Amino acid sequence: MARLHVEDLDARLLPGACSVAASIVPPNLALAGRGTGAFVHVPGVPEGQRYDLLGSAILSSLGRVTVKGSVDSVGFILHGHAWGTLILSNAKGSVTLRLEGPEQNGFALLPGRFTFDVAGGTGSYQHVGGHGTLQLIIAPAVQQGTFTLTVGLFAMPLG
Repeated sequence: MARLHVEDLDARLLPGACSVAASIVPPNLALAGRGTGAFVHVPGVPEGQRYDLLGSAILSSLGRVTVKGSVDSVGFILHGHAWGTLILSNAKGSVTLRLEGPEQNGFALLPGRFTFDVAGGTGSYQHVGGHGTLQLIIAPAVQQGTFTLTVGLFAMPLG
């Protein structure tokens, strides 16, 4: 007859039945919406042209947010991608979007459409992740002006 014995297995964390993130944000967080704001062209960046953005948007599930960030056009390379970062914030926290444009030739104008990934969040949005598309319309031939923003995103909690 086999004899049973108990082995000591170091301390372990067992998975719970519910996630903390689920209590902070809904299982699916839609961040689709529109915004506007102002930009300033930062001349003389050798890697491309930079545009600093500041505005506001109304996004589903987040409501009104401040939009702050920058985008850089393709610079002194044969082919590349425009890129940037936008931070969407309100009193509940912030969501950071990492932008990437389509492949373009060197010194191309800033594209009007970007794909993005949620790079992180703070406050109530700290567990949000996802990706989507973003349309950013600015007049790159001027030093400053206004921009419009259209966001399409279906984000989900990380984890």
